[in-house]
Amino acid sequence: MSPNKNAVADEAAQAASSLNGEHTGAPAPNDLERVRKILFGQTESAIDGRLQQLEEALAAHAEEMREKLNAEADRLASLVAERSAELQQQLEREEAARFEMHASLRDAVSTVREDLETGQAAASDSFSKELAALREELEAASRELGATKTGRTELAALLDQFAKGLRDD
Repeated sequence: MSPNKNAVADEAAQAASSLNGEHTGAPAPNDLERVRKILFGQTESAIDGRLQQLEEALAAHAEEMREKLNAEADRLASLVAERSAELQQQLEREEAARFEMHASLRDAVSTVREDLETGQAAASDSFSKELAALREELEAASRELGATKTGRTELAALLDQFAKGLRDD
């Protein structure tokens, strides 16, 4: 046997003899620990090693995931900032276009108002002139009628002529 296996065998024999009562009194806790170590030591070491490897792999995986998450968060933040800047520029362009459209519309309304006022003034002047001319004509007809006595037929012909003049205007 190898020297290591001999030492293990000797320790196991000592522990067994102490458990069999070769010592006086109950087996010592130290002896039970040695037997347990002899029987399960290699398995326990293997399990501890495997647990250590799993913990290291888990830590490495967690770090990798953290880095990926941070990279994705940075990418999303960059994308949001870029899109926000684009939307801000679009909003500014639309605001400028609306301001120009508002100014253009205001100018058009002002021009239409001026045209209407000018047209109204011209129509009012024209109406006033027509009204004055009709008054003069009516007064002339009234004076003519007042100066001479005319019959009903002449009066009807005069009013008919007056009405035709109104229709033509």
